[in-house]
Amino acid sequence: LVAARFNTANLTLEGAAVPVVRSIQGYPEPLYSVSDTGTLVYVPAMKVSNPKLYMVDRKGNSHPITDGSSEPEDLALSPDGKTVVARVAAANDDLWTFDTTRGTALRLTFEPGDEIFPQWTPDGKRIAYGTRTGTIYWRPADGSGQREELIHRDFPSYPSSFSPDGKWLAMVEATHTRARDILIIPVGSDERKPIPFQATDADEWSAKFSPDGRLIAYVSNESGTTEIYIRSFRGATGRTRVTSNGGQLPVWARNGRELFFVKGTALMSVGIDGNGNPSTTEHQLFDANASGGRLSPDATVYDVMPDGQHFVISLAPPASAPPYYEAIINW
Repeated sequence: LVAARFNTANLTLEGAAVPVVRSIQGYPEPLYSVSDTGTLVYVPAMKVSNPKLYMVDRKGNSHPITDGSSEPEDLALSPDGKTVVARVAAANDDLWTFDTTRGTALRLTFEPGDEIFPQWTPDGKRIAYGTRTGTIYWRPADGSGQREELIHRDFPSYPSSFSPDGKWLAMVEATHTRARDILIIPVGSDERKPIPFQATDADEWSAKFSPDGRLIAYVSNESGTTEIYIRSFRGATGRTRVTSNGGQLPVWARNGRELFFVKGTALMSVGIDGNGNPSTTEHQLFDANASGGRLSPDATVYDVMPDGQHFVISLAPPASAPPYYEAIINW
């Protein structure tokens, strides 16, 4: 926590900011307040270890893939399940790939700025990713060659999933006035003009093509809670609500007959019949807290292996101590 002198006459800062509290809980929002009588109350920073990538089965049995020396999130598995690409937090967030068997890591991006939400093309040859400045790029998955611009938008945008034939890319765009919208890019077209798919006054994101390309699962808060819906990619615009009491981060099983999602700290699943209708029953596979870790609610932290029986998940260990308040009187 830092402070700087403020000139109320011309509304400017004067001089450099100086640290006043060296260790404060500051993410996602700084946890402090100052009263009119000069009392400062804040939450001291807790020691939190970096998340690790784990291989986890449907019962929650897990073993680590990485050693915790990096912070992998926003992950996606390659079509063959042998490699996972993830955003690794740093001064500038970059994309790294990790071998799912040995955990060996290779840095994929080196450009300035953050690279976010990577997605593999269905043939596994390229990885598309977003930026916070509106440009979506893709590049060879083996790290060779240069990045290529897929599309540029005026607002932060990122890829969400490719259609199985690789001809379409579902993307998410975060606008100033309408929160997030889901658009579809015809990747094979020279113009690559986005087509609105789910663009309303609600917040919509996490669009995932079904394995046969007929359906798209996505997340929306249109009901007032965060829920998962399914819509036909082409034709009918009607949608089906999948979850009944909250859900995020939908991921299809490779056979298209099961949809996985996160509810709170649990990984859930729901059956999908041949017509794309969800089962009325949700099943909890395991709770991340019971597996010795915690899920991040703000990132894509898991994907399903081709066998549908195992998952790669980024789990962070619980904080080393419970939070508490400190007060400084006459601050």
